[in-house]
Amino acid sequence: MRRWVYSAGFVLLLAVSTGNGQHLRWLGTLGGSKSWAYGISADGRFVVGWAENDSSWRRAVRWDVLTGHVQDLGTLGGKESVAFGISADGRYVVGWAENDSNWRRAAWWDALTGQVQDLGHLGGGWSRAYSIAADGRFIVGWAENAAGQWRAVRWDMQSGQMEELGTPGGSESIAYGISADGRFVVGWAENAAGQWRAVRWDMQSGEIQELGALGGNESYAFGISADGRFVVGWAENDSGDVHAVRWDMETGLTQDLGTLGGGSSWAVGVSSDGRYVVGWAENDSGEVRAVRWDAVAGIAENLSQTYSTLLAGDSFLKEARAILPDGRYIVGVGFNAIAGRWREAFWLDAQSSTDLSDDGDIPWKVNVVHPPASLDIHIGFSLPKPAPVALEIYNLLGYHVATLVDRMLPPGEHQVRWALLGIPEGIYLCHIRAGELNKTVKVIVVR
Repeated sequence: MRRWVYSAGFVLLLAVSTGNGQHLRWLGTLGGSKSWAYGISADGRFVVGWAENDSSWRRAVRWDVLTGHVQDLGTLGGKESVAFGISADGRYVVGWAENDSNWRRAAWWDALTGQVQDLGHLGGGWSRAYSIAADGRFIVGWAENAAGQWRAVRWDMQSGQMEELGTPGGSESIAYGISADGRFVVGWAENAAGQWRAVRWDMQSGEIQELGALGGNESYAFGISADGRFVVGWAENDSGDVHAVRWDMETGLTQDLGTLGGGSSWAVGVSSDGRYVVGWAENDSGEVRAVRWDAVAGIAENLSQTYSTLLAGDSFLKEARAILPDGRYIVGVGFNAIAGRWREAFWLDAQSSTDLSDDGDIPWKVNVVHPPASLDIHIGFSLPKPAPVALEIYNLLGYHVATLVDRMLPPGEHQVRWALLGIPEGIYLCHIRAGELNKTVKVIVVR
């Protein structure tokens, strides 16, 4: 449902998602048998990864979930390429591509114009790009130097410079994730003792911070929240198993996220507020399944079980690789039994279909009203029974803009106010969570 509301110099386009909007889409290939999804744009429309073509070569692709179009992003003259990261608006993509000498180089694509650019290296032949800041300016990955060492780097697309990030005493490092504004970078690096440890680089202060393990020797960081506070990855425990972890850079807490009953788990993506984490874990049968953790509630959720009604036959979701800033959309790879593809990229709309009403007589309702001559938005909702409610506003860069509600509310009609004074133009996501139910309203503010 869409409607325009004109008032006080603002124009708002409201796209309201229904509470029973759960949906799973297998994204397909370029004629081959496999595909993999790694990144998603802030509005959930564009997904990037790789897909096999009819010659069985991996090609970097951008899927448009809205139109169903699969865009082959091309290479640097070679046969293969892989895409890992995407800007908030879905236009810029990063990964690696083969050149005509068969070197795999960090690559940047402009999906709108079709341009592809070799991001260079540090004197060696290889480089990779894994993540891109929300606005597309900063890119992180690694580049090989003349001594054959892999070194974490950050590229600045505005200045054209490549900056080496350093290590905490060792010789090699890899950067994998970046905060929304590009200030904080995470990955792993060799320390003075020769151990691979998760690290966070602060590009403003120059600090390199080791994040520690769970009693073992190694740890690796892959994802970071929008503001840089929460970092996710995996760490070795004192039994030699690797467990998904979430580091809180403010409190210093290292949280073991647990498994699905098996020995190991891995975390790679995190929502903008740091609450929801995605990855994969072993179950008690040793099978690997895609997981969404609620780090606040301490819950590890098997996505194949939660969304079993969306999976036909013996299909299952194997790895979750990225999650939208508000936690709604998840992408990754799974087994598509109907198509017979053991590895196929998926896009999941995890919007809860749970109704708060026990008898179904009272529907879940959310409405947004912009009164004439007002600089406020009134957000109304009804609860058929008591529920803990969180109503938050995010921008498309993943930044938390405001928390309007965060408390237990009684049943009945409720209304809260969002003051627009000082709010810049742009697209915002109004996300409301009541118990197990989630709903998202997209708001475009134009002066």
